[in-house]
Amino acid sequence: MRSNEDNAGLPPVARLLLAIGMVAIGLVLAWALWSHSETSSSLAAAVMTELPRSGVSNPVTAVLLNFRAFDTMLELAVLLLVAVTVGGLRDPREVSAFAQVKQAASVSPLLQSLARDLVPIMMLTSGYLLWIGAKAPGGAFQAGAVLAAAAVLAHLSGRPWLSNPGDWRIRALLVLGTGAFLVSALALLLVTGTYFRYPPALAGAWILIIETAATLSIAAMLYVTFCAVVPMMPSRR
Repeated sequence: MRSNEDNAGLPPVARLLLAIGMVAIGLVLAWALWSHSETSSSLAAAVMTELPRSGVSNPVTAVLLNFRAFDTMLELAVLLLVAVTVGGLRDPREVSAFAQVKQAASVSPLLQSLARDLVPIMMLTSGYLLWIGAKAPGGAFQAGAVLAAAAVLAHLSGRPWLSNPGDWRIRALLVLGTGAFLVSALALLLVTGTYFRYPPALAGAWILIIETAATLSIAAMLYVTFCAVVPMMPSRR
């Protein structure tokens, strides 16, 4: 049984210091929001000024894939690190056992029918989001998430897209997005002398290629992470 001292609350001095600390943090956050609101209009104006040379007409895509492409590359690298780390936690013996399983899993026919109808639609939706991202809300992250959701739905219906997480094709997809960013950065450095300074005439096509690679990588990362934490179901024939 705990003593009365353990059950007692914080001392008054500790409570006072805690309250002061919380107020100080609140003031810092309020100041950060206030200062950001003062500069946001100038940043938006700068983006709109450079938008015609970005290769896309959607300002969000222009920021993510052109003006601040280096930050987006690091975001993909973080996702890659998460997928590799979580995937590495899976016991290799489970993968081997999965590859040897031949009998079909007990899956609801309703789920199978739903997956059969929805997975192709989700794949088309993913392609549409990728394509429309240059002009309207969409892009690689949304397209990759929808494509990964299609893979998860197929997996749950007894038709997993992934039978061996160590397959070289899966590994290639995992690094494809980050690799596309790195190759583009180095190529543009040699051509223009600056990272991610696309030639205006080729900016749109270059961004689309990078986004396509990023879409496939994001989908692979999310699906590999799912397979690492959810028991893999044997494939139906």
